[in-house]
Amino acid sequence: MVVYLLLESKYPKIYPWMSGEKCGYKILKVFDNFAEEHLATQLKIVTFFRLGRHDEISSIYIAQRFYEIHQNICVNLKYISLHRGCGTLDSIKRILKDTHDDYESLAKKIYGVIKKHFVIIDI
Repeated sequence: MVVYLLLESKYPKIYPWMSGEKCGYKILKVFDNFAEEHLATQLKIVTFFRLGRHDEISSIYIAQRFYEIHQNICVNLKYISLHRGCGTLDSIKRILKDTHDDYESLAKKIYGVIKKHFVIIDI
C-alpha cells in the first residue's frame, strides 16, 4: 500500500489509526539521526521499535540515509517517508526492493512525485 497521492482512490485517505475512540498512540518518541552514534546507543532504542506499540508508544526515526539505520530498527518500520533530495532512482529501488514485489514501476512513480512533494510508504 502506498500513499493516496500515487494510487489515487484505491485506498481511503483516512486510515484506521486516525479515527475512532482510540486515536493513535499516547506517547511519541522521535530519534534524530542515531546512525552516527555508537552501536550500544543504537541498540538501546531498538526496543521502542520492537515493543513500543504494545505500550502505546509511537516511534519516529529520522535519518539522512536509509541504509545507515540499524537493521533491527529497519525490520520493525511501519512507514518510510521519502523527501526531495532523498537520492537517485536506483537508491529508491534498493529501498523498495525488500518490501514490494513491483518495486521498479513504483520507484519511478515515487521518484517523479518527490520532486515536488514527499511520499509516505506503508511497508
